[in-house]
Amino acid sequence: MTVQTAQRRECPACGRTIYAQGAARIIEAARAAGGQDLVDEYLTKKPWLLRRKKVRVNEADVALRFDEYARTGSLRVPLELNDLDVTVGLREIKVGPARFPFYELTDSEHAVTVTRLTHGFTKGTDQTPPRELRRAKAIMELDRQS
Repeated sequence: MTVQTAQRRECPACGRTIYAQGAARIIEAARAAGGQDLVDEYLTKKPWLLRRKKVRVNEADVALRFDEYARTGSLRVPLELNDLDVTVGLREIKVGPARFPFYELTDSEHAVTVTRLTHGFTKGTDQTPPRELRRAKAIMELDRQS
């Protein structure tokens, strides 16, 4: 039996970690302080904790969701894709209780639109925690400067 995981490789254009690449999007990790890849840190920190309960997020489901978004450029709203802050272009990909905030950009280094994931977190309430929004915006700003 083959188990699908979020495959990682280095982007030849910018050096960031690529999680999925398709006709519509390239999904990369944004650079946090010190060049950290916080998406990888979240995916490798298993099991995830949600209100002191261990929550398992299937990495194969994450890989499938990333691949679908990279291939088609769309996901079902609001089940799999959500706007977090439209004023700065911050959105999130949803995989069960796991959330991956991101922003998008186009540049001359990449052939298609780039989706930059800021980090991953486990959501346990109806509202996105304000600290996760602040964290995503801070990482987005750091990444744009690098």
